[in-house]
Amino acid sequence: VIDRGSGWVRYLVVDTRENMGLGGRKVAIPYRACSWNPDRRHLVVDADSGERARWIEFIKDHWSMTGNRRDNLAYVLSSEYYLRTPSDRLEMKLEPARLLGKVKDIERRSTDDHPDVIVVRVETEDGKEETASVGPSWYLAGSGVTLFRDAPIELYVTRSGEAGLSRVVARSVGTGGKTWTLYDEQGWPVWKGEWPPSTMPEPGSASRPADQGRGGSQPEASRGRDWVSPLVLASDLDGKALHCRANMCGAVDDLIVECLSGRVAFVSIDPDRNFLGIADTKRLVPWGVVTVGADSMLWIDANKAMIVGAPEFPKSLERFGSDRSYMKVYGAFATPAIDFSSQGAAGDKSKGQSTGRTDPSKNTDARTK
Repeated sequence: VIDRGSGWVRYLVVDTRENMGLGGRKVAIPYRACSWNPDRRHLVVDADSGERARWIEFIKDHWSMTGNRRDNLAYVLSSEYYLRTPSDRLEMKLEPARLLGKVKDIERRSTDDHPDVIVVRVETEDGKEETASVGPSWYLAGSGVTLFRDAPIELYVTRSGEAGLSRVVARSVGTGGKTWTLYDEQGWPVWKGEWPPSTMPEPGSASRPADQGRGGSQPEASRGRDWVSPLVLASDLDGKALHCRANMCGAVDDLIVECLSGRVAFVSIDPDRNFLGIADTKRLVPWGVVTVGADSMLWIDANKAMIVGAPEFPKSLERFGSDRSYMKVYGAFATPAIDFSSQGAAGDKSKGQSTGRTDPSKNTDARTK
């Protein structure tokens, strides 16, 4: 079970097969309860009987069922995403400023409050550049917000500053002819609060400052809209169609997970011969340029030249890490490499940290079908 935005592996679905006193059930084990043994190349579960008793039984039919949230596994395993803190609230008294231009760069930043926030650098129509925080990658992806480099974008932002530090936060984002409201009239982000979220926005045309966050707790158009989970089953991504911006470019072949941190590093894709002309040659794409939509369709912020120039799936993952050839994957897509050694297991800062860069030759494995 992975975070659709950051790629963190949140849970492992394990068939206990009568072990651990759990009676042969399938259970969702938090990845933070596991540690990676690089020498023996396997995961070790470190949990006492009390912890094991709290593991949730995994029933596939309950994964995304509608109705009572207590029976919805996707909600139960992701409920912590919706907890509000005072720092989540945005000051709405300030008049929003309009940023209209094109996306120059997209970055996923980690903070204490949010593990993976989309930050965009916008080149405005007058040639200036400004950076703004848009929102969690899981929410944007699940709500259909696909941001690509060099694509047009319209943001209404709030600028604030404390102790000399400036903060630019998007109150709405418009791209591809649609606009999404990101904060309600009280300043709460729409991805926080009760389930189903009472302020889940529906893409519309409202983009003027007076339209942002107005009209009650739930826009009329959004009532009855399907809830989007922050989490997705890795198995549901097998064979899913891939789009390189506007073009179909292949399908998902596999995922590669960096096991020490517990995070998807790369997606192996099976290219579409009609588009790329390189069929039967698996190519690697860094997770940082991948967006997993609500229907598990994947979008890649890349063009044809990037895919064609990407490294092939390595014959040996051990060598792939030890000679640092994995760095070429990031170079092909003009995106910064991730230092997995600075990140704890599944986002838990108390586990799995290292003071130096980890050796991917020992920590990286493919999740086979």
